[in-house]
Amino acid sequence: MLWVYPLCSLLPMLLYSLVVGTWQRYHRTGSTTDMTGVLFGTVIALNSIWWFLRCPRRHGFVKGVTFLLMVVAALEALVHAYSNLAYHLYGR
Repeated sequence: MLWVYPLCSLLPMLLYSLVVGTWQRYHRTGSTTDMTGVLFGTVIALNSIWWFLRCPRRHGFVKGVTFLLMVVAALEALVHAYSNLAYHLYGR
């Protein structure tokens, strides 16, 4: 029952990684993610933060795994948001 926290954080990230290609556009300088992909990435990052905060502190290893998943989700959301912003500012 304790591994529910990392699993509930990992499964949406895996699903997002599989379907993020539907929200990507390719142009001469690389690829960018549409606003829909950025919003879904933000929701998934918030989901990972939620499961990290809900995970009990006394189980250090599981809390650490959930923390790492939270960091990965937040960084992935930031990367997609930055690529969208850079595309709108410089890439058209």
